[in-house]
Order: sequence, then C-alpha cells, then structure tokens
Amino acid sequence: MISPRITKVLRDVGSNKSRTMLVVMSIAIGVFAVGTTLTIRDVMAREMQRNWDISSPRSARINLQGFGQDFVNSIRQMPEIAEAKGRSNAFARAQVNGSDELKYIIVNAIDKFDDMRLDKIEKEDVPPGVWPPAKRVAGTIHTPDEGGGSFLFAVNGFVTYDTWEWMDQGRQFGSLLIEVSERVTNSAHIQEVVDLIKKRIENNGWVYSGAEIPFQPGQHPFASTINGIVLLMTALGIASLVLSGFLVINTVSAVLAQHMRQIGMMKAVGARTDQLFRMYGGMVLIFGVLSLFVALPSG
Repeated sequence: MISPRITKVLRDVGSNKSRTMLVVMSIAIGVFAVGTTLTIRDVMAREMQRNWDISSPRSARINLQGFGQDFVNSIRQMPEIAEAKGRSNAFARAQVNGSDELKYIIVNAIDKFDDMRLDKIEKEDVPPGVWPPAKRVAGTIHTPDEGGGSFLFAVNGFVTYDTWEWMDQGRQFGSLLIEVSERVTNSAHIQEVVDLIKKRIENNGWVYSGAEIPFQPGQHPFASTINGIVLLMTALGIASLVLSGFLVINTVSAVLAQHMRQIGMMKAVGARTDQLFRMYGGMVLIFGVLSLFVALPSG
C-alpha cells in the first residue's frame, strides 16, 4: 500500500497541473540548454579536429613567385621536411546561376585531385563518375580550413595545371606548402624550418614574400572561435538552470504558505519535522524527475 505521505505528495503535485507544468518546463529548459551545449562542445571539438587531421594540414605556406617542381623536390629532400607541394592561385570572377551577378573566386591550381598530400579537399556535391573532375565545373568541394562561401569575400575553386595552362597561367608555382617532419605543433620549430627555406630562396635569387604559420599548429583554425561560442552558450544554459531553481524555491514557498493549516494539523497528530521535510522534498524531487524525462533525451 502507498503511505499517506506519498499519497499527499502525489495529490499536491497533480492538483495544480498548470503550476507543475510551469516548474517542470522551467527546469527542463535549463537542463536541455546545458545538455545541448555540452553535447555540441564534445561533438564539434571531436569532429572538427578529426576533419582537420584527415586533410593533412600544412605546417606553413611560403609565398614566392616563379619556381618550378625542381625547387619543390629539393625542399622535399631536406631532413626537416616531411612533405612539400607547390601551389598557385589567382583571382577571377564567376557568373552565378546564369544571372548578371558576379562572384569573386580564388582559383587554386593543383597537380592531381586524387593525389593531394597536403591541404586535402573532399568532394561534397559531385555527381558519381566525375572524380577526378574533367575539364568542366564538376560540383562543390569541402575545405576544412575555410568558412562558408556566404561568409567570404571570395570562394575557393580548384583546377588542375592542365586547366591552369588553358587559362594562360603557365606551370610556375606561386606558393610552397610544407609539412615539417617533427615537432609539428611547435610554432618556433616551424619558423626555424621556414627560415632555412628562406635562405635557399634568396640564394636562388628569388623574392621571398613571407610565410603563413598557423597560430596553433595542429589544431583547427576555428577551434578557439567555436570553443568561445560554446562556452558562452554553456554559461547561458547554466544561468537558465539557476533561474529555474529560483522558480522552484518560489513555488515550494507558495505551497508551504497554502499548506500552513495542513502542516499544523500534521504536527498536532505527531508528524516530525524530518518527515515533513522529506515529504515536501519529495515534491521537489518529482519536479526534477519529470523535468529530466523531458530534457535529457532532447538535450
């Protein structure tokens, strides 16, 4: 048999359904917010880094003009270098959807789509049977270190050097991508290797135009930005959960004010303070359990 105290708690919870629903939904929203942001942080951090690692990201990009594959091969033979590739790019404008609108595009030239060793790209919306793409627009691709095209001044496009020559650009490289062979997450070491390559460039009589070294080598370039956004969302979720706690306090206080006579009668017939505390604490526990049933699966 159900004890009278439990029967009273269940009756108090069910007697005012609107009040119970308000408290339950308030707690559930807070739990949902915290659970969702923690899940987002876990999934995004894991998947962003996995996506970044799969792309074989460069350790640095060195900018210079007018060098060929022979120089790339000589850099690749350095003991400090694990991989080196030459790249070229140029600005162009593309017509969008047959309209008069023109979109700036950075055309990047690579050797082979199916043999990319650094800064790999992934096909995203490419019809079956056209990869590697032929001499036409084949579809869209995904680059893990770039934002969406709608957020950028210019989107990125990729062509082979056959198309690059057709565009009257020749076969000279404009930048050198390198991957260091050790201490890949050490910015100072990467800078030392870049300085060695700079000396080679200047010894060949070429103009060294600078180098781009990631702020946090080995990590996705947007990791700190995403972590900051998720941290803010988590703080807002915790604030929502704390505010829902104040609503529970106000609700229980209102219930106690309404039940003053009932509490007095229970005390008169021998109810102890700890029994009353467990009874009204059980009401709060029911609110919490109902909220978790709503919030945990969705969060």
